[in-house]
Amino acid sequence: MDDSSNLQTLRRGLTALQYMNEVGTANLAQVARHLKVPRSNAHRIIQTLVGEGYLERLPSSRLYKLTALVKQLSAGFDDDDLLTKAAQPAIERLAEELVWPIAMATPYGANMLVRVSTDYRSPVALVRTHSGYVTPMLQATTGLLFLALSNEETRNQVVGVIEKQNQFAPFFESHSEFQKVLRQARKDRYIIQDTRFAEGSLGVPLLWEKRILGGLVVRYIRKAVTRKQAIAELLPKLLKLSEEVIDAFDTLMKAKNNEHHS
Repeated sequence: MDDSSNLQTLRRGLTALQYMNEVGTANLAQVARHLKVPRSNAHRIIQTLVGEGYLERLPSSRLYKLTALVKQLSAGFDDDDLLTKAAQPAIERLAEELVWPIAMATPYGANMLVRVSTDYRSPVALVRTHSGYVTPMLQATTGLLFLALSNEETRNQVVGVIEKQNQFAPFFESHSEFQKVLRQARKDRYIIQDTRFAEGSLGVPLLWEKRILGGLVVRYIRKAVTRKQAIAELLPKLLKLSEEVIDAFDTLMKAKNNEHHS
């Protein structure tokens, strides 16, 4: 398939999502009629959106509807820009104090998208990431936090996509091990990963109005920082940073809402 065909397919997929958002539920014939394409084309588009987790078929019905994954993306679209604006200066200030790289990431489908990263200024970052870097949710400390602290509908939807994409095996030996990590994260309100790689990572969530927007993570070299040291020395700084980011984000959101009402 050439680039023009890919672009046309993408446009039709986005149009289908827009249509589903307007009507709530629709069947194959309705989608085909709206897109002005044969039923076979509409079927491929719908099945792709189902496979990626953006549509689901209602039980015992021919109707499809948008999933929590789409709602998550649409709800956070404008917020992510404001969150990045709120986080950047606070993260840069802490980066001046810490030698270790710091990043902020937000959910992006079944992945995490790095919005802010100080890897470029850290001389001890073993693996350098950058703003715009995308990583599987199960691989990211912030991704596991997002799954642990999301509402049940969103969590189940994202996990369903992860299962369809066969993403569990590289990161977890079993679902019970995965669920154990999530339970511990809900209890602790942070995640530390320091068993598989030379770098350890410590992450905390960004929570606003009972919703997890994303997370902050600091990475460190395990030979230089023990798990106990990371929790004792780095965790308080990261928690304070999360408070600063959320306070700044809240201020921006209030200003935005005031503009809309004025």
